[in-house]
Amino acid sequence: MLTDALHPHGLVVISLSDTRWSARADATRSAFAHYREILKVATDTCADIKQSPDTRLWADGLAKQMERLETALMTVVWHTILELFNATSLSLQKVDIDLISAVKLYNSLVTFLL
Repeated sequence: MLTDALHPHGLVVISLSDTRWSARADATRSAFAHYREILKVATDTCADIKQSPDTRLWADGLAKQMERLETALMTVVWHTILELFNATSLSLQKVDIDLISAVKLYNSLVTFLL
């Protein structure tokens, strides 16, 4: 599978969690940081005759999707949005946060989204 092909390159594809929305921030962070490497491994896997036909087909579909401008753009957009949400969420979970700081964090998030 493609995930096996990523390991020798030091890359790990992060799967999404059904229970933690912040896992999406982790996944987009990984995709954003290693976009080129993931695309290269997918492209290399397509051409690797040692891989099963299913794996090669899956890698080809991934490579084609990642080569689209829309995919690259959405990776950047979602990475930016989810990082801000995640940072805000982590700050709001601190035990020593005061109400004024919490309101400022919420207002900052609302301003960013508008």
